[in-house]
Amino acid sequence: MKLKTYFKKYTAVIFILAFIALILADPEVCTSGVAEGIIISGRIIIPSLFPFTACVLFLSGLGALSPFRYLSPVTKRIFNINGELFSIMLLSCIGGYPIGAKLLNEAVDNKKISPENAGIMLNYCVNAGPAFVIIAVGSGVLGSKPAGTVLFAAHLASSLIIGVLCGFFIKPQNGINKQNTIRDNAADCFVYSVSSAASSVLGICGYVIFFSAVNAYLNCYSENFPFLKYAKAFFEVTNAVYSAKSIEVMAFLLGFAGISIWCQVLSVGKSLKINLFVFAAVRAVHGAVSAIITRLLIKIFNITVFVSSAVRYKPFYGGGALGFSMLVMVIILIISVFNKKSTGKILDDIV
Repeated sequence: MKLKTYFKKYTAVIFILAFIALILADPEVCTSGVAEGIIISGRIIIPSLFPFTACVLFLSGLGALSPFRYLSPVTKRIFNINGELFSIMLLSCIGGYPIGAKLLNEAVDNKKISPENAGIMLNYCVNAGPAFVIIAVGSGVLGSKPAGTVLFAAHLASSLIIGVLCGFFIKPQNGINKQNTIRDNAADCFVYSVSSAASSVLGICGYVIFFSAVNAYLNCYSENFPFLKYAKAFFEVTNAVYSAKSIEVMAFLLGFAGISIWCQVLSVGKSLKINLFVFAAVRAVHGAVSAIITRLLIKIFNITVFVSSAVRYKPFYGGGALGFSMLVMVIILIISVFNKKSTGKILDDIV
C-alpha cells in the first residue's frame, strides 16, 4: 500500500517538475495558454456558471426546492432517490458541470444524503449546461442552433439512462436528516450563497486556466509528436470541443468532460465518497452513449452539420457584462475573505 502511495506521489512530482521545466524553457507558450484560459473563464465560465450557482444555493437555502419532495413516489421508482435529491439532478442538467457536485456536497453536509450515495449520484449529475452546448458549441462552433439542441438532448438522454442504472446501486440510508435546513434570514442566506458560489467558481476558473496552459504546450509540441494532439482532448473540454472534427466527437467529449472538469468536480465535492475509477469509466460511457444518440438524432431530423477547424466560438457576453461580472466577483471575494460572519446587511458587508 505504501509503495502504491509513493508511486502516485513521485509520479505527480515528476510531471509537475517537467511542466515547470517547460515553463522555464518556453514561457511564451505558457503566457498564451493562460491568456486563453482567462478569456474562457471571463466569457463563458463566470457569466454562465456564477449567477446560476448563487441563485440555486439561495433558493435551496430558503427551502424553495422542498416542494420537490412530493415527487418522491415517482422518483423513487425511476431513480431510487427522493424528490429533493431529484431536484439536484434536474439543476445539474441545466446549470453546468460542477453544479451537481456543489449541490450534492451541500446535501451531504446537511445530512440529506450519505457520502456514498452522493458519490453514486455524481455519476449522472455532471452535465454541460444548455448555454455552453446550444449557444457556444451549437451556434458558435457548428453555426447551427438545431445541431446544438441535438447535442444537448443527446447529452441529457445519456445522463438519464445512467441515472436509471445507478439507481440499482443506491443503498438505504440511516441517520438522514428529513427536516428542511432553512436559513431564517434571507439576507444571511443571500450573502452565504453568493460568497459560496464565488469561492467555487474562482476555483473552477483556476483549473480552466491551468489546463489551458497545459493544452498550449500540447499544441506547441504536437507538430513533432503527433500523438499529443489526441492527448489534449482528455484535459480541457472547451478547447477539445472547439478542435473536434465531427459532431459525434463533440458529443463524446461533452460527456467525457475531461480531467479539468473532473478536478473541478472533486474540488467542490469534497464531502462525497467518490470511486475515481468508476467515475472515469462512467464518463467514458456517458460520452459514448451521447455520441450514438447524437448520430441517431441527426439522421432522424435530417440536420446538416458542417464542422471547420477555422470556426471559433462567438462570445455571447459582451465586454460590459464581463466587466460587471468580474467587479461583482471581486467584491464578493472580499466579503467572503474578510467577513467570516456576515452582519445580514448586504450594503454594510460590502462597505
